[in-house]
Amino acid sequence: MLDPVIAASDGRRLADDATIAALGAELFAGAIVTPNLDEVELLLGMPVRDEPAMRAAGAALRARFGVRAALVKGGHLAAGVVDVLVSESGIRTFSGPRVPDAMRGTGDALATALAAQLALGAPLELAVERARATVAALIAGAIRIGPQRVAALGDG
Repeated sequence: MLDPVIAASDGRRLADDATIAALGAELFAGAIVTPNLDEVELLLGMPVRDEPAMRAAGAALRARFGVRAALVKGGHLAAGVVDVLVSESGIRTFSGPRVPDAMRGTGDALATALAAQLALGAPLELAVERARATVAALIAGAIRIGPQRVAALGDG
């Protein structure tokens, strides 16, 4: 399981070209990867701004880097929240409504929740469903602190 944190949600690069190349060459083979739209664009050098492009990008990650599966996270799509899973089982799209005034870090939370579900033994598609439900619950329970919404973790 690898979340390639190489681009912020505002599109700002967090890694140089050598780091990005090393990720693909050294770490991706056999992994489940969870890039956001900006990260997958940096990895593949192709624009990814809609669901068909997300499907193509997931397939390209599998072909080029030998990843076991790619969950291309589309939390910043204009039309709504769409995540596309591409694996040996095929392609599955997960979608949901956008929460107004949502918070930062939800893609990272999704990758973390997915890793936890896989560690608990959930099959991949079910793990994605559960991880998305976890993030939806975090967003629903978020509180405003200053200009940001923050998810409260724990039992309350």
